Amino acid sequence: MVSYFRFVLRHRLAITIACGLVTLLVMGLLSRATVGSSLAELVLGDHPAYQRYVELVGRFGSDEQLIVAWKTDLGDPAEVARLERIVERVAAHFDVARVASPLDMAERTEEGGLDALSLVEHPLAGGLLVSHDGRAITLVAGLAQDRSRALERTPVIGSERGRAGPS
Repeated sequence: MVSYFRFVLRHRLAITIACGLVTLLVMGLLSRATVGSSLAELVLGDHPAYQRYVELVGRFGSDEQLIVAWKTDLGDPAEVARLERIVERVAAHFDVARVASPLDMAERTEEGGLDALSLVEHPLAGGLLVSHDGRAITLVAGLAQDRSRALERTPVIGSERGRAGPS
């Protein structure tokens, strides 16, 4: 044991440099590490109830949803046109199976806007796709079923920020 301590004390600079290099190497490897979110597959795997759940999701749609909400004026035709562009852009993405928005349930006004009052009173849209005061809306994008996609790798759809004019 004494000879070990003598060796360490004699070569302390080389040992410190070696420890530093090992630390840097490990940090470099860990910087690329990800934590997978498929805990259900890890824990449940081949369990019959989980397999039944996967089968039902395949038949009726994914349980993965991207939900975006923002304040807008539904009576403004320019804002409605912007919402239409956003819905088209999101629906065109290969990872998106379906999109729900106030456009699906709204009545148009003569000016080209949406009738916010009919949306607020709508049994499915009121309080969900449109706020109770009619000044905020929600867009729900249902992702296509892909069990291999980790939750932290949710697809990037794009941005419409500041694009109220024609595209």
